[in-house]
Amino acid sequence: MLMPNGIIKLIDFGCAKRLCINLSMSQTQILKSMKGTPYWMAPEVVTETGHGKKSDIWSIGCTVFEMATRKPPWSEMAPMAAIFAIGSDKPVPELPATFSEEAREFVKMCMLRDQDLRWDASALLQHIFITKKKK
Repeated sequence: MLMPNGIIKLIDFGCAKRLCINLSMSQTQILKSMKGTPYWMAPEVVTETGHGKKSDIWSIGCTVFEMATRKPPWSEMAPMAAIFAIGSDKPVPELPATFSEEAREFVKMCMLRDQDLRWDASALLQHIFITKKKK
């Protein structure tokens, strides 16, 4: 999406919802509501334990995974099965060994199940996968 200030934003229209003022819902309840496209949903979105910037980092990892493999993580599953897999403690899909160690680590750091351990945008921007110059 092109923002009015000229900045391009990557967004998921599958999670778009109209925000209404609802005095019966607290901010915490709003942040715990599950919306989005299943294959790119972070575990905390699936389990409705609250989401924020680190949830977007998870989605970046899923997007890089899809760009590399031409399929999103869990694409071999039906959407509902993918939701259950994402919300479980099953291993997270990794890029195949044919990809660089830098790419594999970048995706891994984006897709850590524990959002407290998941890297933030500042750390990812310093990762060699981003900073490495092609020869």
